[in-house]
Amino acid sequence: ASKKHFIKGPVYLDWISPAAQLSGKAINVALAIHWLHGMNQGKPFKITQNALTRFNLSNDAYLDGLRKLEKAYLVSVLRKPGQRAWITVIGNTHHLLHNCRDDELRVNKDTYTK
Repeated sequence: ASKKHFIKGPVYLDWISPAAQLSGKAINVALAIHWLHGMNQGKPFKITQNALTRFNLSNDAYLDGLRKLEKAYLVSVLRKPGQRAWITVIGNTHHLLHNCRDDELRVNKDTYTK
């Protein structure tokens, strides 16, 4: 029997709907991110080649979509030279504000505490 893969929920419409409105393959990137988010129990993670392949993403499409998701405040991204970015899904603000170091946050905390 082959193993069935799934995107662990909940995937809130308030999160996925804005991603679906972005251009390019941002929705593919959002789905890949949520898939990995579920497998990593909500902890920050790096995108995998397997995720890019499964969601039909070139590296350029992934990077473009990631920037769009970040600008839409759907993900927080920590970039280090020569490495894939660390990604945190924004949505559960308590998790974002209490489980990440300040240097991991690429967005203004005040946006999420009002």
